[in-house]
Amino acid sequence: FKNLNTYLIDFSEKDYQELKPLIIEKDIPSIQKNILSGKLTYEKLTLFYLYRIKKIEFNKNSYLNSIISLNQNIILEANENLTWRDIQHILVQSSRVNDASDDSWETNGAGYTYHNWYGFGVMDVAAAVTMAKSYSASTLGEFKISNWIYDNDSDSITIASNASTAIVVTIDASDITASSNFLEFIRLALAFDHDIPRDIGIELTSPQGTTLNIIQPFSNVAVSPNNNWTSKGINGFYGEQIIGDWTLTVTDYTNDGVGGTFANVAMEIYGH
Repeated sequence: FKNLNTYLIDFSEKDYQELKPLIIEKDIPSIQKNILSGKLTYEKLTLFYLYRIKKIEFNKNSYLNSIISLNQNIILEANENLTWRDIQHILVQSSRVNDASDDSWETNGAGYTYHNWYGFGVMDVAAAVTMAKSYSASTLGEFKISNWIYDNDSDSITIASNASTAIVVTIDASDITASSNFLEFIRLALAFDHDIPRDIGIELTSPQGTTLNIIQPFSNVAVSPNNNWTSKGINGFYGEQIIGDWTLTVTDYTNDGVGGTFANVAMEIYGH
């Protein structure tokens, strides 16, 4: 990384932190606006991402350990009886937070730390291998997948301009026969209509009170979904309880008088 360091001689951590609010979680039009206003330049934008690559990807405390690049089967070699679910469980438990200065990390109701960009953090290979060696492949029990579970409202729900709307999906014990009430994954399906879909942001709150961003507002989505189904996978609630009320909060962030409707919300639950 000698060549990379040459470019970053005059770019410091202070520069990185000052530019971060102008770039991180900003869409392209917002970044272009910051450049036009003089707050940002294309050169600084490039240096910011070069510094970020060096800071996160190649720092010994935050990079994806190169051992995995050399041997992707290292965890299975430690315990050949592991299933893909066992490996997932081990990685969730053994990973560690990277980019700790970012305040978007959430600790879910099961105690696992999650980030929309980094997932459960960077893999700690040594910890994962140690855990794998003593891990019992029967720990998680029988894998269960529910049928689609629909929201409690039979009618379409109005999405008002510049307002938030709550939609509840109630999951009962009869919906999924998971004896441990342990969530592994959610498939969330949405059918809604909005003339300016980029105005919409969506959050999901679990029965244990964890709230995760599902769809960020002010994206580049320009065409209305027109009530066609779209689905999204969510693993940030890993380990939480399945049964209870799951609340989808739909927010229109623009006061332009343009709203929409939600026709349906459905969840497919994976767990044990």
